[in-house]
Amino acid sequence: MKTILNITHPITLSHHGSYKYLNKQMLRFTTWLEENKEEVLKHFTLRPEIEIRLRPLPRRRKSGSGGRGKVELDVSQGLRSMVETLCHELTHEEQYFEGRLVNFNRKTAEWSGQLMKVYWPGSCKRAHERYEALPWEVEARERAAAAMVVLEKVLGKIPNDVV
Repeated sequence: MKTILNITHPITLSHHGSYKYLNKQMLRFTTWLEENKEEVLKHFTLRPEIEIRLRPLPRRRKSGSGGRGKVELDVSQGLRSMVETLCHELTHEEQYFEGRLVNFNRKTAEWSGQLMKVYWPGSCKRAHERYEALPWEVEARERAAAAMVVLEKVLGKIPNDVV
């Protein structure tokens, strides 16, 4: 099944301020992804359509995925970080699509049929460590790292500077 990636980048005023200063970074990532999306998508089993929303994200969040075919990426990252973060979030989309991660909410999630407590990264080191140890996060980090190795082998080194 072929997946269509729709990239949106709202360049408007909002509670985050103007996005216009990030136009070049959004264009750079959009161009890179349009040129290389087939290679990126080889690594994932996804629903038929995924929306990728590029914008500045609050509170040092780099990304988000709700499992409904929508991924948010913080456009103020470098290009390589954005690609790796995209691979991480596409892993979560695959987890939802395949039914391994379901009923995710602020307190619990079902992972491979097992109900688990959800930990959120916070100001304390222990909360962050618990979050990092959640099985869907471990898998997403490992899959993103593996995808990056292959992508850079096939496509060449991806620069991480911000334009």
